[in-house]
Amino acid sequence: MDDNQKNTNDDNEIINIDGDDLSLPSPPRASSFTKNDIRMDDVLKKQGTKIVDEKTLKQRKDYIKFGSIGAGCLLVLFFLFAGGTPKGPIEYGVCSVFLEMNTPYPHTLKYLGVEGSKTSIRIYYTSTDPFGQYKMDMLDCKFSTKNLEMTEALVNRRPVQKELIQTFNRILPTLVQTELYLEIPPNWKNPSIR
Repeated sequence: MDDNQKNTNDDNEIINIDGDDLSLPSPPRASSFTKNDIRMDDVLKKQGTKIVDEKTLKQRKDYIKFGSIGAGCLLVLFFLFAGGTPKGPIEYGVCSVFLEMNTPYPHTLKYLGVEGSKTSIRIYYTSTDPFGQYKMDMLDCKFSTKNLEMTEALVNRRPVQKELIQTFNRILPTLVQTELYLEIPPNWKNPSIR
């Protein structure tokens, strides 16, 4: 016996002491399957193509259809409320009407900003006077705490005549019943009174 052959036999004895065959079995061939054996491909194919009855299929389509309609409605409502301009309080509308009634050329008014609370509103605006001069002014309207009645008006911090305010207060009940334009300009300082 050759030394190489002896070493190989010794290695086999060390690895396989009991004499059991430790080699891996060969994979089964397609011809080795019997009629009772099921292939994995067949099992997966059956699971993937389950037959869904017509009622379940119709319910799924209805869920998708109504879900899509609901999501579309919510999206439309979001754009309607998010894109709208904010509205001011009724006092802002009344002060705005007072300004328009007492400006010589009300069509030249441009509102720049609004500040205030429930009892006092300040409107910053620009207008063109009778001489054609473009100027920036402010109007302060002060209201009673008990009811919607203007108590004082100041144009550029100068008081307006009391008779003019009393005349305006007489038309307030009619004015409040009409639909006032309450859209506020872009520089609204106090959004908590909307």
